[in-house]
Amino acid sequence: MAVFEDFGGTFRGLLSQVDSRSIPQLLEPVLRKSSIGNLQGLVDRLEVGGFADRVWNWANSGQPAPITAVEVKSALKAEEVGQLSRTLGLPDDSTLSLLADTLPAAVDAAAHKGDVVVHGNVMTAKRAL
Repeated sequence: MAVFEDFGGTFRGLLSQVDSRSIPQLLEPVLRKSSIGNLQGLVDRLEVGGFADRVWNWANSGQPAPITAVEVKSALKAEEVGQLSRTLGLPDDSTLSLLADTLPAAVDAAAHKGDVVVHGNVMTAKRAL
């Protein structure tokens, strides 16, 4: 087996072991390799996709409401899911599950650092350079 052949599994394991405040920094390079661009781009898609209240909850409540893989999929284009899956080396379903599992903590951490600001349906963010 080549080094990084199972990057997806390694990445998933890493995310489960790190402090939730580090999740945005781990997701950003993966998101940059897609047309999503960054965590703010993903937040924007979720808001437009009908999950603005959920995103608001993640950023402001301290007790994030869960999101399912099916809901994440509904907010993304098939092409975007494919780009993320190829980058992670995971099947689409696993990529969507990974996002569903990590997004609440990632948005919470990024919002508290000021990297993602959520105001109901209006969002602003410091964009990654």
